[in-house]
Amino acid sequence: SAYLNLAPPYARMLSECARELDVITAHPSCSGFRDARGFASSYIPEAYDVLGRISVASLDARLLHYNRPGWIFHGKGMWAHASDGSGLSLTSAGSSNWNQRSLSRDLEMQMLMVSSSSTFAASLHAEVAHLAKHAAVVEPTRGLNVPYVRRMAYGAIRS
Repeated sequence: SAYLNLAPPYARMLSECARELDVITAHPSCSGFRDARGFASSYIPEAYDVLGRISVASLDARLLHYNRPGWIFHGKGMWAHASDGSGLSLTSAGSSNWNQRSLSRDLEMQMLMVSSSSTFAASLHAEVAHLAKHAAVVEPTRGLNVPYVRRMAYGAIRS
C-alpha cells in the first residue's frame, strides 16, 4: 500500500500465516502527497513512511520502498502463494489500504482471487517482480529519528 499502516488484525494474520513476507510501500518521494501544498507536502509522506516502518518492524518481513523517479506509487494489494504444496495462489484487488481507517471507517471494496492455476501463479509472480524491479530494501527501524511531537501527531493519521 502507498499508505502503509497495518491494522492490528491484518498484522496478526500476516505474522501467523506468512513464512516469507515482502512489503512494498511508497518511498516518500513517490507519495501522492508529494506535490501537495502546505502541511501535506512534507509531513504526510514522512508520516506514512514512519507508520509503515513501525508496522513492518513488528513482523518478520522485508520492507521495500518503491522509488521510480517521476512516478507516484498508489498500488494496493496482496499476492500470496501457499507453501503447503497445494499450488494455491491468491491476490487481492480493491481500494483497501490495509490500515485501521480502511477497516473501520471508510467504505472500501476488496476482492480476493484464489486459484490453483499455474498460469495464474506465474502472472502473480511476474506482477510482483515488476514492482520489485523499482524497489529497494530498507531497514524498518532505521531512519526513525523523527521529532517526538511529529510522531505523536501521526496518531491522528493512524486511525
